[in-house]
Amino acid sequence: MPFAELAQAMRVAAEAEADERRERLRECAFIGWQLSQSMAARPLGFGDYLGRLGLDYEREELGRMTPEQRQAERDRAIANAERVNARLEGRQP
Repeated sequence: MPFAELAQAMRVAAEAEADERRERLRECAFIGWQLSQSMAARPLGFGDYLGRLGLDYEREELGRMTPEQRQAERDRAIANAERVNARLEGRQP
């Protein structure tokens, strides 16, 4: 098998595995969403919940992120982590 075909086959296999993993995460997220809604003061739709977890279908349809989008996503994740850290330490962000 030529290297180009092998590389393509590996890419396809990796994408299929990633799709399967994302779907399993969504199934787990559904259980978490159900539990969170039973205690939520402000109910959140499942689609919005998936979006906050980064598992929404829209994001998947967009395909790969550009380097600028990756940096923006990193910055957003760091800001969220800092906000959580601040709350855990008892100070407001």
